[in-house]
Amino acid sequence: MNSEDAQPPPKASDLSKVPSWLLLGFVVGALFVGLLRRDYLVSSSPGPERSDKVEPSLASPSPAVRPGEPSLSAVEAIWSVWGEHAVWVEEVTQISIWNTETLAFTDFFEVTRRADSYFFRCIPRLSRPLIDRGLGKAAPIQFTGPPVIPARRP
Repeated sequence: MNSEDAQPPPKASDLSKVPSWLLLGFVVGALFVGLLRRDYLVSSSPGPERSDKVEPSLASPSPAVRPGEPSLSAVEAIWSVWGEHAVWVEEVTQISIWNTETLAFTDFFEVTRRADSYFFRCIPRLSRPLIDRGLGKAAPIQFTGPPVIPARRP
């Protein structure tokens, strides 16, 4: 071998960066898949808290609904039966719905009426006084009346 035929080793700046980026991408992807698979195996493994018994329900709650809080479809179903007893003030009324976990009327909604449509909005508390509409204790809904206006002193 002649020293003239030997090539000098390439400089680091002359080497291609593509293989190292491909290897880095492969390693990161493999780690992600491994961690994802491990979380899946841990969450789906049978444990003492897992139950094979499925409770039937009329309406499956959406992920946004907290346990014991009625779903929008449940509120609409209650409204379709009891809504005719509402007292409207400027096309708006407020209602409270029975909560099955707290065993009290703790779920509050504001109902807006536009033509033949009703729009429901969750509210933290009622701003109007509750009224007795003669529905009895079996009603799962309570209605509010007009807001109380304090008397002016002369």
